[in-house]
Amino acid sequence: MEIDIARDRAGKFSSKLIQKYDRYEKAMEKDIALMFLSGLSTRGISMVLKALLGRKISASEVSKVNTELLTGIEAWRMRPLYGIDIKYMYVDFVNFEMRVENSIEKVPMLVVIGVTGEKQKIFLTIQQGDKDCGTTWREIFKDLKKRGLDGAKIQLGIMDGLPGLEKVFQEEFINAKITTEVLLLTFLFNHLNRIFFIKYCPLYFFLDKKRKMFFNNIYYGKKSK
Repeated sequence: MEIDIARDRAGKFSSKLIQKYDRYEKAMEKDIALMFLSGLSTRGISMVLKALLGRKISASEVSKVNTELLTGIEAWRMRPLYGIDIKYMYVDFVNFEMRVENSIEKVPMLVVIGVTGEKQKIFLTIQQGDKDCGTTWREIFKDLKKRGLDGAKIQLGIMDGLPGLEKVFQEEFINAKITTEVLLLTFLFNHLNRIFFIKYCPLYFFLDKKRKMFFNNIYYGKKSK
């Protein structure tokens, strides 16, 4: 679409509909961010937008929008935690497939999820790092406390047997207990569930009952006075 702009020799003209140097509506930035989060490459985004807008969006334009998105994500990740009554903490890692240079690789992301006294789950942090490094976990726990997490109120840490994690957790949250039972039960439950006719096995029902009891005590148990 061509737009006639009045001649302005003094350079004072400014459109109220389209800002200077803008080539598309601001609402399009949200669509670009969504395509980026869906895993579409910069080249793929440019091709899609060319079909929609009739012109190609440069890689630098896409990168600019993504930079603004990542800035918002980082601000959320580092948000203050003051006044949030966290009682329990799930500590684990998850592998994400990420593009590293010219290949797709699995990258471990360290995750901490908190549960409040009102049984509400809160995503506390996610950070790339070595899951087997106790120093990395210590830095994460210290960062949570710097953001306002009251370490003295943590009553329980739920985690698996990652090297060094339990020791570091106990040192940073001295009033908390540690359990790995629930993760072991979930592992056995999920794997036994794949065996033919396993639902008729008493061990299946035993594991399922223990697993549900654990979660019920955390999420649906009576509030502490």
